[in-house]
Amino acid sequence: MKEPERFRLPMTVHAPLQLEPGRGFQFIEFAPGVTGVIESGRVMEDVPAVRKSGNPPPELGYDRAGENPGGDNQFVTRDAGEQAWFRETFCNGAQHCVQGWDWAFATSTHKLGNGTGIAMVGREGTVNGRFLAHYWECVCSGPFCVGGTDCFWIEFWSGLILPGHWVSIDTSGGAHYIKWSLEGAGPNTQVSLAARY
Repeated sequence: MKEPERFRLPMTVHAPLQLEPGRGFQFIEFAPGVTGVIESGRVMEDVPAVRKSGNPPPELGYDRAGENPGGDNQFVTRDAGEQAWFRETFCNGAQHCVQGWDWAFATSTHKLGNGTGIAMVGREGTVNGRFLAHYWECVCSGPFCVGGTDCFWIEFWSGLILPGHWVSIDTSGGAHYIKWSLEGAGPNTQVSLAARY
């Protein structure tokens, strides 16, 4: 099914702020009535300034992270302290907290008016991870919904996370299931993702 025209509008970035190298904010209008704050910082150095405690989507309320395919046979320097720092800093009060290798995702258990996803890529990484946010939308497929509804995930934000950094996406407005995902950090890179709503 063709994506509805209203979801193709470009998001509007209001007042991007660079506080210091590796640390910044963006105030964004993702879609009409859906706004948010994107915040980034360095692992173990910066903490976020912004904190917030229909048809169901697939994998409702599910979260998962990748496993290290290299196992114990490969020597890679990792910092378990980063994972512990992430748990203590972002996972307290979170509905989802997943930690693993290369990728992770979490999906809300109900429709949200507000939600925050936070992802981290470990310093040992050699490539940037990609952090995405989607919401679940159902639309009528025919006049008067005679043909029923078609449902799909709509990506409303994506950005890169440098190794040794975290990114937080705080979303307000609407009432949607939300899925946060982190991908492509590399099989020997530890990643973490937390979701609060």
